[in-house]
Amino acid sequence: MGLAASLVPNRRHAGVLGKVQRDRKEIDVFPTRYRVNAVWRLRAELRKVGFEAVVYGYEAEPSYLQFSTIAYGFGKLLHALTPPPLRTCLFAFGRKVGPATK
Repeated sequence: MGLAASLVPNRRHAGVLGKVQRDRKEIDVFPTRYRVNAVWRLRAELRKVGFEAVVYGYEAEPSYLQFSTIAYGFGKLLHALTPPPLRTCLFAFGRKVGPATK
């Protein structure tokens, strides 16, 4: 999914998601960046700019494809064939604790 999202310009994400996730609100679509895409790297970057950070990876099923039985089946197959490090979703939580360090 990350590869597909990286091919769609950020300004088009809300429109695309509106087609595949009908319940998704446009306000819940955020710009995507793919430069900090590992748990350790995201945690380090958040800490570097003054956040107390908790970051973890989660392997989710392709529920974003539930709009179609065929697409969902294909997504499940693709998910099973994808190496584990490439199918992790990152969740990050941060709290500002001090000035940024450079």
